[in-house]
Amino acid sequence: MPRNGFILLLILLSFSLPAWAGAGSDGPKITAVSGEVQVLPGGDEAKAKAASVGMALKPKDVVRTGAKSSAKIDMGENKEIELAGNAILTIGPPPSSLSAWQLTRQILFSTIGGLGLLIFGVRLLGDGLQKAAGDKLRRILGAFTSNPVKGVLVGAGSTAIVQSSSATTVMLVGFVNAGLMTLQQALGVVFGANIGTTVTVKLAAFKLEQYALPAIGVGLALHLFGRRKLIKNLGMGLLGFGLLFLGICVLKDGVDVIKQSPRLVDILQWGAAHPVFGLVIAMLITDLVQSSSATTVMVLTLATGGLLGDPNNPREVLPKVLPLILGCNIGTCITALLASIGTNTGAKRVAIAHVIFNVTGAAWVMIVMPIFVRLVLLTSSDLGQLVANSHIMFNVANTAVFLLFTNYYARFLMALLPEGEDKQRKVQYLDDRLLNAPSMAIEASERELVNMAEIARSMMQRAMGGFFEKDRKALDEAAEEEDVVDDMQREVTEYVVRLSEQELSPDQSRKVPALIHAVNDIERIGDHAENLVELAQAKLDDKVKFSKKARAEIRELYGFVDSMFDETIQALRENDAERAANVVRLENSVNELDKVLRDHHVDRLKSKKCKVPAGVIFLDLLTNFEKIGDHLTNIAEAVEDALQWEARKAKEKQDAEEPEAPEEIEAKEDETTSPE
Repeated sequence: MPRNGFILLLILLSFSLPAWAGAGSDGPKITAVSGEVQVLPGGDEAKAKAASVGMALKPKDVVRTGAKSSAKIDMGENKEIELAGNAILTIGPPPSSLSAWQLTRQILFSTIGGLGLLIFGVRLLGDGLQKAAGDKLRRILGAFTSNPVKGVLVGAGSTAIVQSSSATTVMLVGFVNAGLMTLQQALGVVFGANIGTTVTVKLAAFKLEQYALPAIGVGLALHLFGRRKLIKNLGMGLLGFGLLFLGICVLKDGVDVIKQSPRLVDILQWGAAHPVFGLVIAMLITDLVQSSSATTVMVLTLATGGLLGDPNNPREVLPKVLPLILGCNIGTCITALLASIGTNTGAKRVAIAHVIFNVTGAAWVMIVMPIFVRLVLLTSSDLGQLVANSHIMFNVANTAVFLLFTNYYARFLMALLPEGEDKQRKVQYLDDRLLNAPSMAIEASERELVNMAEIARSMMQRAMGGFFEKDRKALDEAAEEEDVVDDMQREVTEYVVRLSEQELSPDQSRKVPALIHAVNDIERIGDHAENLVELAQAKLDDKVKFSKKARAEIRELYGFVDSMFDETIQALRENDAERAANVVRLENSVNELDKVLRDHHVDRLKSKKCKVPAGVIFLDLLTNFEKIGDHLTNIAEAVEDALQWEARKAKEKQDAEEPEAPEEIEAKEDETTSPE
């Protein structure tokens, strides 16, 4: 955990511990027992148990003595009550000895500190488990989503690990934005993410607060003193687990303080009695804290603490709790919506899909609330478990409904957000959200290479279209694309450099220089395509005429280079070594044809069939085509070596030991060299 994480933890503890200590005053307790005395927790006859000296009593507990038994109860503040002979005493709420300011301060401190510890614990738990899982989690998320059902399972599992449906959805936005996942694949994961986020609430319902401090101690020790990263990260997760339940403890004590303010209790119960109001408030609070797990656990704490009604009467409390849970579910969508700003249309569809999924689910549950409550009541008699079960049942049922109509839902989203101007964007696939998943970031970078290569090829095609068809508009468009290629080269290089600063495996580290070299090769192709534009413009401006033979020869060489381009792009897109080998073979053909055409040009000059201005442009065209072919070959060789530049360096070293022909040396003068 970073140093600023410890600072934040200390701040939260400074808020929560004074409130916790102040709220934890001793309540009534039994000091003497004679004969048969019973205690009925909460007044429940079924839970009756024998009284004993030192037993603590809570509000609504009932103490009952028999005909020949007696008991003494210390009520605090030097007040003692003695019961004898078939007596019954019901423990009432403790009288408040706090001033209005003290009461307000304790409520604020316990709420801020408790909720802060809860949110921080959830985040720390998720971060620890996510780091322990490493890059595998994101690879699984991107790879094992071939159908919606698998997507649901992967989404539920990954969200259970990272403890945040928002985090999972944000990852999906990044994947779709980078073109690594389709909308249909992402939808299944979105559905499953809402199921995965129910794990935290279910854990909270098991009342594991007694393990909070041991978990914090053991987790911190593992994180500070563990030698392996896996142990350190698991320790961070365990520390988060402990802080989560420590936050619940503080919140529960805060609930006891709130009970001392009848006016505040009345306000809370009024809000809970108005479902739409409660839903909106829960949604806004979740928007603010950006953690539906934390706010849903807070709702569970309020419900079990008796602030939303009698906790012994779940039938009364559940209809008040459900709208709050639905509001928490809707509120968590804000994170993905914010993450989709500046992304492509596909990524925006994922964020909108998350919103529609939760809003639609909330709507149908509100409509069938009485039926839904009856079904939930069948699962348990404990209110905490019922709250957690309602959360699970809602998300599972909503997922099942949407899963049946996944394809139709995808079509609806595509109609709702049609394709905009994405194709005019420069960098389409790079996404900072992927940098923490190096394998995905590398794949996105390779896709961006394809995008960049297609733009460079478009430049060349427009330049030659302008050359042959005298189309100045095509030449202007090609000139504009050169700026695009330059900008992309800068952005892709910066992205790959930032990628290199992450924790990479040896294979991933070897790919980084290959990617940078390939980007530079494409940028140089763009420069040569710009030269072709300038040559075409000079031809038009000076009205230079070429013979039919010269035009045919230019078309022939251009055709070879364009074929090289096509094979290179396909090799990059499919990581196809065979296509890359075809590029190398085509380059040999281009070099041979270049020599032949130069000889033909010399013959035309001797026979005076070619004028000098046309000859200069002709030779410059050949030179630029030949250089483009060289750079395409560089890229193809990188693909042949699976983008492992070390293998290419070894090949270059071997080639350097052999003498080169003069024309080969000339051809390589413009090649990009590997950095030391």
